[in-house]
Amino acid sequence: ITSPNIERKGTVLVTRTLRKEKPFFVRNILQLSVLVLFIVLIIAALILIYFISKNISASIVKIEKVSQELSEGNLEKPVFSGSKRELLHFNEITSILDCLEKMRLSLLEGQERKNKFLMGISHDLRTPVSIIKGYIEALKDGVINDVEEIKETLSLVTVKTNQLESMIDTL
Repeated sequence: ITSPNIERKGTVLVTRTLRKEKPFFVRNILQLSVLVLFIVLIIAALILIYFISKNISASIVKIEKVSQELSEGNLEKPVFSGSKRELLHFNEITSILDCLEKMRLSLLEGQERKNKFLMGISHDLRTPVSIIKGYIEALKDGVINDVEEIKETLSLVTVKTNQLESMIDTL
């Protein structure tokens, strides 16, 4: 479309020229090349999709297995083994596994604190019980036979019993 130098504005001159057509075999080769390229791209995409979905599926199975082990109380085995972590390239899945590992370590720490707490309580409760038991056996066996010593022993047993009762109330 060209606009000639005519005084009347709004006049447009439209011209057409014949286009040289490409030979038939060139046109077919070009179409065939595009078709082959398209098929190769589709095959490559399908292969890529297969490997990505396989990796995602394996990662989800790993998450399921780890969470099942944690729910059963198996806290000794780490979530990651060194080589398997490198196989996971998906940030979200790796992030979930990192969170599961933190949860596992937190549960282990909590279990350890609970065990130390129970050991401490057990020791603190056994001490007064051992003293009470020792004095009662001494009274029973006749090792303590003086009336004043018996009163002292009973007073000590009362103090230790009160101490034990106070510890139990605190708990």
